[in-house]
Amino acid sequence: MSKFISTVSRRIGSSYIAKSQLVWHSNEMLFNTAAAVSLSSSSSSFLNIASPLQQHQIRTFSESSSPKPLTPYYEKKKKDKEYRRQVYDRRMANKLKKQLYQKHRIKGVRKKRFNDWFFKYIEDQDYHIGQALDENLDMRVRVVSVLQREPIVTHDRPQWEVDFDQLTQYLSQYGLTFPPGTDLSPDPVDVIPQEEFYKMTDEDLYHKLLPKGLVPMPRITEDDEAGNVKSMNRKLPLRLYLTTKFVAGTEKDKSSDEKKKGGNVWTFPSTIAKENETMLDAALRVFAETLAPGKELETWSPGTCPMVAAVVPYSESERALPQNAGYYGEKLFYFRIQCDSGDIKCTKAVQDYAWLSRAEMVEKARDEQGDDAAMLLEYLLVE
Repeated sequence: MSKFISTVSRRIGSSYIAKSQLVWHSNEMLFNTAAAVSLSSSSSSFLNIASPLQQHQIRTFSESSSPKPLTPYYEKKKKDKEYRRQVYDRRMANKLKKQLYQKHRIKGVRKKRFNDWFFKYIEDQDYHIGQALDENLDMRVRVVSVLQREPIVTHDRPQWEVDFDQLTQYLSQYGLTFPPGTDLSPDPVDVIPQEEFYKMTDEDLYHKLLPKGLVPMPRITEDDEAGNVKSMNRKLPLRLYLTTKFVAGTEKDKSSDEKKKGGNVWTFPSTIAKENETMLDAALRVFAETLAPGKELETWSPGTCPMVAAVVPYSESERALPQNAGYYGEKLFYFRIQCDSGDIKCTKAVQDYAWLSRAEMVEKARDEQGDDAAMLLEYLLVE
């Protein structure tokens, strides 16, 4: 019995206890006692333990105690909670702002497109190199000359930049002009409407700024209007690249880098590197082979390092040729060559030639050689 009373005393340790808690403790003690001893002993035990319970003061629910002042610990907890709430609100506001800003934008599209092509391209290159090593075959070195003409005039500005500059100039000139008759503007000026102010183009501005008699070159030439792709006097704001189409039956026509679809394709001039010859010398020698004698063309190379290297295996019919015996394919090294002056006139081995921009090169490569060749030119060439 003393053990049972000590248990009740531990459960009711405070000097104040609610009535509902007293009833709950009483029911719990009755249930535990009835399970341990007989009914008679449990009733006597309850009567014996009732006296300690009577010593406790009962507090009713209607009574209310005044709130105690917060200790420094609870004050710190309250401040920390308020700080966390503010941080959460700012985070939710930034998240909503970001969602509204990127509502119609999908991130990583161009990166995914490049990775899908590049990793497959590297895997194919490694496979062909491994096959050549397994079959104990060599690679024939072919040097490709990427002859480019630099832009002659500046690039066309985007329309948003033109509109922004015009609005900035208009506000800087008429932004502080007040209506006539006010003291703020004693000498009012005639404000030109924005429609009239925006009629001035960049060409008109150049005519006013340049010295008298100096006329700027037109951005759209006669060759642009006529569609003459054999002239370098076209697409002046962009870079142009020399592409050739060789006559069927020549050595270049049989090169494996030209994956034909029913005929010749447009490619860069190329040649097989000779023994004891640097690849840069071979890249410059291409023009002596493809250009007419006596036609001068001043070129220079920005470096001795190739732009990219690509492995192109021979097909079964190409590997059966006697001159290709012992070779798995060709390894192409692309060299950038820049044109300073002069023009070209191709030899009889060249069926046709053209100066094409990057977009035109990619379009022709996609139509004639497939998406892989077009993607290579898209990431290799500069607009």
